[in-house]
Amino acid sequence: SRGGSDAVHVKEFDLKTLDFVPEGEAFRLPEAKTRASYKSRDVLLVGSDFGEGSLTDSGYPRVVKEWSRGTSIEDAPVVFEGEKDDVAVNAYIVDERNWGGDLWQVNSRSITFYTSKYWMAKLTEEHLLKPEDRPAGLPEPEFKEMEIQDDAEMNFLGKLMFVSLRSDWTPKEGGTTYKQ
Repeated sequence: SRGGSDAVHVKEFDLKTLDFVPEGEAFRLPEAKTRASYKSRDVLLVGSDFGEGSLTDSGYPRVVKEWSRGTSIEDAPVVFEGEKDDVAVNAYIVDERNWGGDLWQVNSRSITFYTSKYWMAKLTEEHLLKPEDRPAGLPEPEFKEMEIQDDAEMNFLGKLMFVSLRSDWTPKEGGTTYKQ
């Protein structure tokens, strides 16, 4: 980014045509400290500078919106929020169905540069659709806070979750302590 500002322009790139998706059809955002992740082909999870109150004190996203293709980012609903004194928030999809796992949405708050809190919800394919295309009565995903220590990181493969430790961890009071 210019001057090390961490700011980016978000533009969709077509891997078949090897060109940017034409304006009007694409997800595009102006330069900002943006975090964006596909929820599906037509839905983007995005944190960016949406105006007053949308950034942390560090200048990174404080809110995540679910933006549907063909709509205005201003009309996109907020689906996750952090605190003003967090470093940043983020949301992304973990799709492990090809390896015998499940489909998850992960929301995270970076409390500091080395600590985070995570929430996960199991999704169905219907949750990936644009809101207006979802079946009536589809239950909202239930997010549960992950009970891992704040300085650990998560990664996934199939039905497994890797927990990368930066310090010793005792997941259950009085239980086994796992060394870093």
